[in-house]
Amino acid sequence: MVVLSHFFLLRLYNSPQHNLLGLRNLIYIGRRPQSHLRCVNEIPVIQSNLSAYAVCKSQISKPLVCNRLSEGRIHVSTNPEKIDWIPFVSNNWGNSLSPYWQARGAAFLMGSPFSFSGWNTPTWIGFLPVSVAPVSSNSCVKAYPELFRRMCDDPGPECDMVYAHKCVGAWNYIRNQILQETRSALERWAQLNNETKPIFNPSDMVMYDRCSKDTILDHPEHGPVAFSAFKCIPKTVTVLYQVYDEGRTTFFCDVLRREQIKYLKTIRPDLIIINSPGSIWQDFAKLVYAPYVLVIYAGSSFAMWASLANVGHVWIPPLYGGMTPDVGSNYHWINTPVLNLSIGKKFNFTKPRDISGANKLIEWLRNA
Repeated sequence: MVVLSHFFLLRLYNSPQHNLLGLRNLIYIGRRPQSHLRCVNEIPVIQSNLSAYAVCKSQISKPLVCNRLSEGRIHVSTNPEKIDWIPFVSNNWGNSLSPYWQARGAAFLMGSPFSFSGWNTPTWIGFLPVSVAPVSSNSCVKAYPELFRRMCDDPGPECDMVYAHKCVGAWNYIRNQILQETRSALERWAQLNNETKPIFNPSDMVMYDRCSKDTILDHPEHGPVAFSAFKCIPKTVTVLYQVYDEGRTTFFCDVLRREQIKYLKTIRPDLIIINSPGSIWQDFAKLVYAPYVLVIYAGSSFAMWASLANVGHVWIPPLYGGMTPDVGSNYHWINTPVLNLSIGKKFNFTKPRDISGANKLIEWLRNA
């Protein structure tokens, strides 16, 4: 077994491409990924024992307060103590889910009930719980006051509770709830709407990209990842489903996907690659139920919340600010260059209007 020194890890996580605040500020849980599924680009993740921070709720003498939660319409009530949330649901499912799961995570850390007035959406999201009681264990409701304060004081360099996927310290401790309740809500909605969840073979993989007009050299975080990410595709994968939003595609997105397939055929000629755009529900469900998932576009909260409900193996770029919380041994953060706004400025790239401009970006993605 290879043991990495604390000094090495500190340098790794404070390097510019990760831009973390320091190891002491982030807590990770879960077992390490199996070595045979490790990707060469994978980022080592520090683990911690959540139970080491647990206390009985009755032992907390002072109320836990975090004013910054209100940024995400999350409110801590003291009499009686509970977490409330004011919902807002749009077609941007990732952004809609972020403050919900953050509120759920905050309630878990407080050992408090969670509730809100109810969903106002016809989508599967409306089947997620509107109230959750704290779980009692050994005649004691567990709380994690130190982690709650840490979440409030230092949730990450780019944290904004409205877009809580840019934060760590709350939702990342409730992976099991995210997994179980997302799948339950999807399946209940599908049953009522004559929709069937996708069925895969054990050697299938979903490759997801978020390419669209507003994410090409326009955003500090969004962007396609370098082709080196394809090294993360396990040898056991034989069929690759290329999943994306067909309604958002552009000239460059189409060129990019063709070039990705050409590149894949040179390094993995054995792969069967299937073009698989679908409805928003179908694409979300594919990310949930596929045996393997590779996210090849950075900054997608849609992909993150869906893949957090996946029980297979997921490879995905880091969160905003380069954060890589440990959410389980099947969730692999990959250190792959991203063609985002800063790279565009560095190399004087502009949005491609013709094949010549597109080829400049493709060349960078091939070689980065």
